[in-house]
Amino acid sequence: MEHEPVKIHKRKNFSRKDRLRLFIRDNGICGLTGEKIKAGEPYEIEHRVPLALGGTNDDDNLYIVIPAAHREKTKDDVRKIAKVKRIEARLNGTRRERKPIPSRGFEKPKDGYTWASRPFPNRKKDK
Repeated sequence: MEHEPVKIHKRKNFSRKDRLRLFIRDNGICGLTGEKIKAGEPYEIEHRVPLALGGTNDDDNLYIVIPAAHREKTKDDVRKIAKVKRIEARLNGTRRERKPIPSRGFEKPKDGYTWASRPFPNRKKDK
């Protein structure tokens, strides 16, 4: 089964005009938490579908978010992107095989193993 590679769009630097347009469109509401972002508070622009997974810089793929929520979503996106890359590498045959780390092992004692005696005394059973 052949698969078609996803076109990855370049990250865009959003102008003040773009940021204001998205803020007004979303009524100043965070797209992840639903909290109201007050004027002057920091906010960031987030992609619904990450660029690395085939998302675009179109307005329908963008929304405003609170920075803390943005960091959490980005952590999740990074895991998903890494998984997609691993799967793609396996399908393309470019993934290295996992090989055990070579080791010389441990030498066995010539006179056998000598185990230490019990470090605690035997308990006497009550009769």
